[in-house]
Amino acid sequence: MSEEQKTNEKKLYELSFNIVPASKEKAIAELEIIKKVLSKHKSEIVKENQLELINLAYTMIKKIGEKNHRFDQAFFGSILFHSTAKDVELIKEEIDSNKNIIRFLLIKTVNDPEHSTNKIQKEEKAEVELENSEDVDADLEESEISEKEDAPVIEENNQKEVDEAIEELIK
Repeated sequence: MSEEQKTNEKKLYELSFNIVPASKEKAIAELEIIKKVLSKHKSEIVKENQLELINLAYTMIKKIGEKNHRFDQAFFGSILFHSTAKDVELIKEEIDSNKNIIRFLLIKTVNDPEHSTNKIQKEEKAEVELENSEDVDADLEESEISEKEDAPVIEENNQKEVDEAIEELIK
């Protein structure tokens, strides 16, 4: 695979960010700006977490203009999206230049079940398979009963020997 193909291949990324806590409306407006930046660079949003006002673990300082501003709270949000490595660099530059974002983290991630867009489809498929397997379950129950009748019974003496052997191993 050539370098150009690698940079044009879409991967899954997560952008987490802290927005200046001016007001909920302004934070929502900043979120829309972030989403416009993503769509401008041909990114496909997979999942978006709602903004939440949080207390920060420590005071963060952001230089806005010529003055340092201190923040103890921020609106936290995150977006999961598909994009190319080349476009992610451009997204990073634009997000970094936004004065209303205190701090952000942009990482490449993997498509796990928690974030999977196919999760609902898989659950529906599993339900269909479950319905189809109910007839098979009835047949299995009958064969299990006959197998249990043929199964050897562990005698108390054998159980004591097993217990003694385990105690020897533990010592």
